[in-house]
Amino acid sequence: MKNKFIKKIFNIALVCVFAIQLVGCGNNNNKIDMTKLEKTMMAADTDMPTMLAVNSDSDNTKDLFAYLSDMDYSKVDKYFLDYAQEGTAEEVAVIRVKNSKDVDEAKKSLEKHIQDRISFYKTYDPTQVDRANDAQIFVKDDYAVLIVSDNASEIKKAFEDSFK
Repeated sequence: MKNKFIKKIFNIALVCVFAIQLVGCGNNNNKIDMTKLEKTMMAADTDMPTMLAVNSDSDNTKDLFAYLSDMDYSKVDKYFLDYAQEGTAEEVAVIRVKNSKDVDEAKKSLEKHIQDRISFYKTYDPTQVDRANDAQIFVKDDYAVLIVSDNASEIKKAFEDSFK
């Protein structure tokens, strides 16, 4: 009788350990290498102008992030922003948040960013307004994404394919 009780306790403990492992690992399955993601997305549009890049590994990363988003940087796990060297509207940005509950806030901050860029272009380079107006902003898992490109659909596909 005592052996059955011990086996039952052992089996329950084993099930609990497996359940904890599944729950604990659940959020990490969607984390992909941001450097690889950036390269994949940028390679998807061969017509992009010369681009400059900043990311969460850059010097002064918190200050650089403030150009892209007004979101509290402590909520950000990783990010990158590629933008046109010549000042045209093309941009590709991805923000990965630490907590999935913050992804909508990241998306809203990207929407604000593009509205600020549209206001800028209306004054300084009206030829870029249509491109900026066509920006794609979306979320997937813990990622908020901004794409401003004439070939945005190809870049978005590259992003989505990175999760397969």
